[in-house]
This record gives sequence, C-alpha cells and structure tokens, in this order.
Amino acid sequence: MKKLPSFQILLILGLLFSSACNPSSGAFLPESAVTQDLIQNQNAVTETIRIHQIQSWRDHSVVLASFMSKQENKQWGCEAVYDLIRGSAGWQMSGSGIGCSTPPNMDPVTYGSGTQGVAAEEFSYAYGLVTLNEAQWIVITWGDGVDQKVSLVNGSYLALRNGNIQNIDTIQVLNATEEVIHEIGNSTAHQK
Repeated sequence: MKKLPSFQILLILGLLFSSACNPSSGAFLPESAVTQDLIQNQNAVTETIRIHQIQSWRDHSVVLASFMSKQENKQWGCEAVYDLIRGSAGWQMSGSGIGCSTPPNMDPVTYGSGTQGVAAEEFSYAYGLVTLNEAQWIVITWGDGVDQKVSLVNGSYLALRNGNIQNIDTIQVLNATEEVIHEIGNSTAHQK
C-alpha cells in the first residue's frame, strides 16, 4: 500500500472540510438547502429570507422559514416548513408546506399546519410567527385533544408530533407567567 504524501492528505482534508462548512455549497447545511429552494422555486427575495428554527425529527431536519415573494407584480409574505433528509449528496427535500398572503399577513400570530412522511414515519407540524412582545410560549390543542406546549424561538413556534393529525383546535399564546394573552380557535382570533 502506497502512502500519500502529507501535503496531499492535508489538501484532501482541507477540501473536504471547506466544502462541508461552506454555506454557499448548499447541500451540507439544511438552511442552505432551504434558501436555495426558496430562491430557485418560490421567487423569494433573497434579502428577506429568514430561517427561524431548525429542529431534528428522527433522521430529518425540519426548517421553518419566512420570506417575501414577488409574483404577478404583487408582493407576498410567506412562511414555509421544509422536511429535509440527509442523503449521499447532502440535505435533500422530503416535503414542504408553504403559505403566502398578499398583502403580507400583519396578524400578531400566524399559523399553519400539515403532515409529512408516510406510515410509521408520519408526523404532523404546526408553525407560525408571533409579534407580541410579551409572548413566551405557545400551547397548541391538536384535533385529537392533545395539548402541546412549545417555546418561542426567534419570534416563531414549530411543534412536531407523531402521526397524522389533520387539524388544530386552538392556539394559545402565553406570557412569562403563563397567562393567555392571545388565542386562535374555531376560525377566530382575539387578544386578551
């Protein structure tokens, strides 16, 4: 077995390290894969793309992003959830859910939900953005009656759970003392 000279080993390691850590390569970071897709397929205005959260779910990464999109001479405010799985070429999209409104939604709490995966790998998600300064927590009551409490991260919430849960009954926004300060339920929203 012939040994590689040490400078060749360092060069190979350097190339591997730089491509794995380079955000512009796109394939090695979930947020880069999402940003690439938003620009290429959703007409996202690059400087408006914001990655709010990345959560691990089994062997997947679930990414919550928001962005502005220009379509048909209108500006749309959008939120997107991407389900990514790591493949041999890096992070690849397994599924996504995107909601947009024009003019951009100015509600203090936005929400969306969906399901990804199949059979035993199926999971449901609820997500949204929150602009209420005093907000700390979100309690989601799923359609099957299960409550799930999640903390706000970067002005957003992302809740993941097993199974195919088709709807959400209520979303409550709690402050630091866990008092309900805003609630969405049965197609209504009100601030307390």
